[in-house]
Amino acid sequence: MPVDNALFIAKFAFLGLLYLFLLQVLLVIHSDLREMRKAKRNIPSSSTPHLEILSGRDMLDEHHDAPLVPLSSSLSLGRDPSNDIPVSDAMVSSFHCRISREEQGYRIQDLGSTNGTWVNDTRIESPLSLRKGDTIRLGAVTFRFAGEG
Repeated sequence: MPVDNALFIAKFAFLGLLYLFLLQVLLVIHSDLREMRKAKRNIPSSSTPHLEILSGRDMLDEHHDAPLVPLSSSLSLGRDPSNDIPVSDAMVSSFHCRISREEQGYRIQDLGSTNGTWVNDTRIESPLSLRKGDTIRLGAVTFRFAGEG
């Protein structure tokens, strides 16, 4: 009789542990799904002005691992971590360039970088209006501008 009671208790203990394990698995799945939904919300739609990362994604910080970067009124790019888009490439200056929204659309300006900011394979010397489809290269990182223009 005592052995039967011990087996009975052991069965319930095992079932309890099994249910706790399944609960943990469900909580992890739920958390991962929430993170995926949250990440999906942060990706701009194709009609929202954004930069598409064409190459060099590994040189961007972990906050920019999505293929699209939404554009705000002003966006700074460079090696310094205080930039809106920090780029860890030795060929990129600390404060390399800035993209800003103006009345007529978006403009890009090189901030005196050593190796230059290149738009459509041409080094820019003064602020330049961006047009949809323009490629922007600084160091080994290349973006495509997808916005108004």
